Amino acid sequence: MVFWVVWFLWNQSTFEGGKPIFAVAISLIWRSIHEAGSLQSGTMMNSVDELQALQRLHVSSHPSKAPRILEVNWRPPPLGYLKVKMDGVAFGSPSPAGCARVFCTCRGFVKGCFAIPLGVCFAFEAELAVAVHAIDYAWTFGWRWLWLESDSTFVVV
Repeated sequence: MVFWVVWFLWNQSTFEGGKPIFAVAISLIWRSIHEAGSLQSGTMMNSVDELQALQRLHVSSHPSKAPRILEVNWRPPPLGYLKVKMDGVAFGSPSPAGCARVFCTCRGFVKGCFAIPLGVCFAFEAELAVAVHAIDYAWTFGWRWLWLESDSTFVVV
């Protein structure tokens, strides 16, 4: 928009004579921003920077709808067990994936963690790989009581 205003005022001063007025340029830019803001139909990506920029320009924002919110309660494993949650390892099917998981005690303290690159794989493959790595990691460190939590029926069965 700024480039168009500069071009417009330059052409006006070149072909119609006169000197471009800075206040006119600013006024044109503001009117165009407000008009474009009232005509927009898209949604913003809900970043703070984007919201602040729109507010400074006095443009009405159209935030996207909130995603479905699920209540998640962490429940500690039984005494003596270490818990590894495997939910949300991969999104989409197939997708490039990597994951990091944490071993927690019954009091919620972190006992250990691991991170692995998975490459492109399906969600089932990703969760199965995490289960195998978690068991291997726990066995290596002598942790024999492991609680694996997964939302994949195929991995748990």
